[in-house]
Order: sequence, then structure tokens, then C-alpha cells
Amino acid sequence: SFFGEGIIERRADFSLPDVLELERKDLLRFEKESCGLYLTGHPLNDYSTYINSINCQSVSDILSGKFPDKSAVTIVVLLNEMKLKNTKSGKSMAFLTVEDISESISVTVFPRQYTQSVEALNNSLVLKITGSVSEREDRPNEIVAEHIEAVQKPLSDFNKLYIRLDKNDPIK
Repeated sequence: SFFGEGIIERRADFSLPDVLELERKDLLRFEKESCGLYLTGHPLNDYSTYINSINCQSVSDILSGKFPDKSAVTIVVLLNEMKLKNTKSGKSMAFLTVEDISESISVTVFPRQYTQSVEALNNSLVLKITGSVSEREDRPNEIVAEHIEAVQKPLSDFNKLYIRLDKNDPIK
């Protein structure tokens, strides 16, 4: 029954299949997709050494109004969404939704910056964005991008080495 009364049947032949463990990036992606948040960490945790080595601001500080309108800011963020739009002159620009460990923020990328940054935007999930705060009364603060570059995972953050040996192969 529901409260533990009655007979409990035990199955000695029950076993879980032997499967490979998910890679960290896949595990985090599945957590975000299924729960709406990261449970075992954040993808940017792998970049903490780099983030701490440069002068960057947190998204929560930008949204809280700590930086006034038109203040220069630099953020290291995860790209969540990119919406492209053509201007009246036919040039492409982008509207991004990005997040750091604290919160999400919108970033506007005008045509000139989009043209300069299109490769980083299309090929990288972690970005370093330098721009200025756009403060509006009717919605949360945003960033107008001036420079966007891809951030590569630093080699110093690779701190584990896995070696798989087959127990049937003799070591020579």
C-alpha cells in the first residue's frame, strides 16, 4: 500500500543497464531543458579563471542599476538566443539573450558590430561582450554591443585526465 503496509516484493534479478556517464556539457544542457535551471553547476563555472582575470561586470549588477545609462561594461556570458532582423537598408542586426551565473540580459547588436562579430555569434556559446548600458524606464536595462568575441575554454581549466585500461590486455 501507499504507507508501507502489506507485502513488499523484492526482485533479486533487477539491475540497471551499464551506460556511459554524460559529459558535463550535456548533463547541464539536459538540466536546463528539463528543469529550466542548472542543478549541478553552470557552464560558465569552467571559465571562472578567465572571468576573474579580466575586468568584467555581472549581469545582476547591470540590471540592478549599479551602472548608469551609457556606462561602458564588459560581460562574459553564455549565448541563449539570437534573433536576426533586417534593417530598412537591408543590413542584418541581432538581438541576443545572454546569461552569466547571476541572471539573463538582452543585448542589441547593430549592423556594423554584427558584421564584425558574425563568426563568433554563429560558432561560439561563450562570448565576451563589451558595450554600453541602455537604461529605459519601461523595461530592464540592456546592453548595446560594441565588440563581441568568442571565448575559448582556457587550457588551465582542464584538470582531469582519464585513462581507460582493458583488464584483459596485459600491461607491457
